[in-house]
Amino acid sequence: MKEFKIFTEQLMKDYSAAGLRAALFTKDGTIKYQRSFGYRDIDEQRQISADSLFGVASVTKSFTALAIMQLVEAGRVELDALVSVYIPEFENKRGVTVRHLLSHSGGFFPQHRTTVYEVAEKLGLEPQVEDLAFSNELAMAGSKEICRLLDAATEFCGAPGAFLSYSNDGYGLLTEIVRRVSGYETYAAYLEACILKPLGMTRSTIAMLAPQHDTDVATLYWNENGELKSTLDFYDNAFVMMGGGALKSTLNDLMKYVCMYLHGGVTQSGEQLLSQAGIEQMSAPAIRYNAQSNYGFGLAIETIGGQKCVGHGGGLTGVSSQILWSAEVGLGVVVLCNTSAVPVSLVASRLLALGLSAEIVKPEYSFIEDAGFIEQVAGVYASDEEDSCVQVVFDEEGLRVWLGATVYPARLTDRYQVVIEKPYSDVVLEFNQEHRWVRLGGRLLPKQ
Repeated sequence: MKEFKIFTEQLMKDYSAAGLRAALFTKDGTIKYQRSFGYRDIDEQRQISADSLFGVASVTKSFTALAIMQLVEAGRVELDALVSVYIPEFENKRGVTVRHLLSHSGGFFPQHRTTVYEVAEKLGLEPQVEDLAFSNELAMAGSKEICRLLDAATEFCGAPGAFLSYSNDGYGLLTEIVRRVSGYETYAAYLEACILKPLGMTRSTIAMLAPQHDTDVATLYWNENGELKSTLDFYDNAFVMMGGGALKSTLNDLMKYVCMYLHGGVTQSGEQLLSQAGIEQMSAPAIRYNAQSNYGFGLAIETIGGQKCVGHGGGLTGVSSQILWSAEVGLGVVVLCNTSAVPVSLVASRLLALGLSAEIVKPEYSFIEDAGFIEQVAGVYASDEEDSCVQVVFDEEGLRVWLGATVYPARLTDRYQVVIEKPYSDVVLEFNQEHRWVRLGGRLLPKQ
């Protein structure tokens, strides 16, 4: 594990990460490796414990997918029903189903990020006075705004079910379906009663205000022009619908969650949260995610050392998170970091690979030159989602790609992918046949 320690420390240094905790464990919860790096609060030099509370961002989507699947098995939701059956104000002219939303395949390009603060201001709500994680008024207004954005869309990446285009809004609608059909007053109430409590995840919560005063909470950090900034405001850039990324949890609690998947839906106390068939359906490839992985229902699927591995990551202000497991081998990994934009998926993959006695091998490419193709795909690709912009440039200086405000040299592969080779993980851009959009990770960005 010495090499893993060296790798993680160097990655944290390169990405100015404040603190991180990682664990490798078996399906019965036995720890094979656990270590903290850095601090949960730099100024006070507070250590990270296994019960330190972190934001987990989009790892929350796996909980939302699990909630939907529970409602499917209870006969309250049908996977192939139109979303508008459950949310009538969604016009849904293109026939998007619950199944499409679970696999991010509704065909929508990323929309403007509708935040809690944005909607709360319109409603006259005070987020620092009332915990809006439990506000039906916010949920209804947020759902209405998402329906408006999606119904107003005029450009699409393809027909529903054709392509994966990562959609916070889609999971926002799933959040609202849980609230409307479950019989619980809020999404947060359902999550606590039907998932968190049965799993014994006593430190985990959707609440926004209580974590600010927790005695073992990780301060949220982000890098701004080379300087670490911090906050304890969990509303910061938070998506208005809580099922998209509002969960706060701990390493110990998330271990219980991962072990449930490793046991085919059964909790440590023996309660069946979801059937074995339901777990397998969530974990089965439903659609291609990116160059190296597929996506099921709220879970991504990749291969490490020849083994199928399943999990999800997340990123927000002061949050970089990853859960990952191999059901066949019975091993799981949790990595939590309190700094934005740290590629903790690489830490998780490397740690699980060690447990599998496998190696992480970077893809190899065969590079070609095709000026005609590059000239066709050159241009700006962007969506209405903030910070989603790619510019492909081809001139006398060669092929280059702008990601945000940074430009990188790039090369074309024989699979007609544009690759930016980077020390930890390469960036791969894929274009559709008509060159109308580019795939960057899980997001599809239309050409401008």
